Amino acid sequence: MGAIVRRQADVLDRPALPGGEIWAWHMAEEIEHRTVAFEVFDHLVGHYAYRLLLGARAQWHYLSYLFRFSRCMDQALRRSERTRQRPAIGASFGRHYLRTWGPRYHPAKVPIPAGVAEALDGFSARLQSA
Repeated sequence: MGAIVRRQADVLDRPALPGGEIWAWHMAEEIEHRTVAFEVFDHLVGHYAYRLLLGARAQWHYLSYLFRFSRCMDQALRRSERTRQRPAIGASFGRHYLRTWGPRYHPAKVPIPAGVAEALDGFSARLQSA
């Protein structure tokens, strides 16, 4: 997720897009809480091979629903395969993604993308003033 957020971090600067503000908040929250599941799993199981197996299964499950949702949205918006915009995911994404599979990987060591802390502070301030 962090690698995708780094590639799409400009969404934090464009909350005027339909649903953009809630998407920006959700991404910021995911980054803020990114270590919780990792640390719970490490504490309860702590086995690298099992982390790889379960990680692959969880990502396959997540991506299958993401692609299904994407197809539904394309149909609802009457987009064809030729007119559909595909995100530009390049070598940078691949390097960041592959690092997550290493035995020494820990999400707390991944830097928070620029703008995320500011976005969370802004959302918190708005909530407190409401």
